[in-house]
Amino acid sequence: MTSVPQRKRPRSYWNTPTSDLPRGSRGVPVLVPSDNQQPQFVALRRLACAGTTAAIAAAATNPVEVIRVRFQLESAATRPPSVYDFALRLARDEGLVRGLMQPGVSAWMASMGVAFRPTARTDHRIPGASGVSTPATAFAAGLSTGALTNSLACPFFNVKALQQSAPSSSSSLAASLALVSRSAGWAGHYRGVSALFVRGGALSAGQLGGYDAAKRAVRANGLAEGAGTHVLCSLLAAGCAAVLSLPPDIVLNRYQGAPAVGAHYSSVGDCASQLVRREGVLSLWRGLGPQYAKLAPIFLMTLPLYEQLRRLAGLGYLR
Repeated sequence: MTSVPQRKRPRSYWNTPTSDLPRGSRGVPVLVPSDNQQPQFVALRRLACAGTTAAIAAAATNPVEVIRVRFQLESAATRPPSVYDFALRLARDEGLVRGLMQPGVSAWMASMGVAFRPTARTDHRIPGASGVSTPATAFAAGLSTGALTNSLACPFFNVKALQQSAPSSSSSLAASLALVSRSAGWAGHYRGVSALFVRGGALSAGQLGGYDAAKRAVRANGLAEGAGTHVLCSLLAAGCAAVLSLPPDIVLNRYQGAPAVGAHYSSVGDCASQLVRREGVLSLWRGLGPQYAKLAPIFLMTLPLYEQLRRLAGLGYLR
């Protein structure tokens, strides 16, 4: 009786002996993508990594986002002098869950999911003229994808701003979207899209450009890539993104949250000009601390988590 020859599977991460895998810091195997992996499965794993990262990060950082939005909207004459005192007042008056954890969390998850997935995909960044990826090409990749995806997610960002502007808002994402449709029509879902376009581009450009530059600096100093270096690079990227994104972010929150606080602006430009005229140019960077406090946890959740999920999925670290 002749034996049937066994079909040999293509060599890939999933059937590669651990001893043959490249080693990172502390001798831990580094999972790298293989040429034999099917493109559709690679895309699905990227999608799963990005979606999981966005959902976890949105749920964990929503209280900070609520504090930041409410702090920016409230008049300087009535709010406490420090963000800490303001957060304590919110928790005391409206409750930890209803006041800080619940408002806008579903819209925040949806908007982050839409915006983060394509931006995360730009690990294959726009090549420079020399065909080599640089911090400048990473900046350009973040600027383009961030502007586009944040604009597409404008309905979710709009609902998030409305829910987080009102005290103890408990309406669902679907109910809030329907309310916007009834009150302002289809155009109401894209209220402030121009500011979101600028904010999204600036935020993603600072994220990718800053993260790429930080990773290159870490490698240049001989540090092995791993979770610790990803945390350090995320903190530096958050600083870049906070400075670049804060001015359009303040204008966007003021404009989108105007109906909830009884204010009226004829356009995004009118909102920005009134803000600068009444409160000065430096008002565009008011709340830089809260902005960094908002972005740093998000970046600490998203970038290192995404890197590790990619490693576990056999996709390798971002290059």
